[in-house]
Amino acid sequence: MSRPCIRNTFRSVGLAGFAALMFLVAHVLLEGGDAALLIAGGLLGGVVLIAVTNAVRITSQIRRSAGTRLAEGVVLNSRFDDQAAHFSGPYLEQTVPYRAFTAVSVEGDWVFLRTKGVPQATVLPLALFPGPAIEKIRSVLGSLDERTRPKG
Repeated sequence: MSRPCIRNTFRSVGLAGFAALMFLVAHVLLEGGDAALLIAGGLLGGVVLIAVTNAVRITSQIRRSAGTRLAEGVVLNSRFDDQAAHFSGPYLEQTVPYRAFTAVSVEGDWVFLRTKGVPQATVLPLALFPGPAIEKIRSVLGSLDERTRPKG
């Protein structure tokens, strides 16, 4: 499922939930009827069920994707120059300018990179990052002031 499709799904579900909630509030305030309360509650419950189902499905897809990309025996490569980080492997070929990163953190043997416009962090093995690479990313992040820092 593509990111625009995911965003549109959540936007639609959110708008439907908001509409159901507004219907519920308006009817309770104006009419106070039990039937309308039951209908609006059912609509709101349905919207919540759809949102939770989509969230579980999307999370599962992300985990499967990461499991395939980071499976044992998969060979990944990285290269860092003055302007960008370059990553490649059987399922990945990506060049990311340092200025596109919004956050970097290391947890155990993994590096979590947040990039402008990407809702979830990219997770890569720490072994792909030679000593100065993470510090280079952090120094670029530190040099960006709040006005020029990309919003992620």
